[in-house]
Amino acid sequence: MSERSEALKRIPMFIIGSIAVFLFKIIARLASLLNLFYTFFMNKRNEKLSYFCNLFCAFQYRYERYINFTTDKNDFLQNISKGVDPLDMEEW
Repeated sequence: MSERSEALKRIPMFIIGSIAVFLFKIIARLASLLNLFYTFFMNKRNEKLSYFCNLFCAFQYRYERYINFTTDKNDFLQNISKGVDPLDMEEW
């Protein structure tokens, strides 16, 4: 695939992906706030909420790298569906 067609492919991906990242960010921030209060009152953190927030960070990291032409790997959606640990950033 040529560089021009790759750049043209990223335009609709940027528009749709930005909306997805925005909505995902709202949900992740609410989960983070909920986890903060849960930790404050129960004196331990909720592992599932923490994992969800880490998943968002990994998704946003991969998305930004792809959209900003830092990498040509378009795998920010595939790895989430496979259940890859979002904390393992050595593969990128």
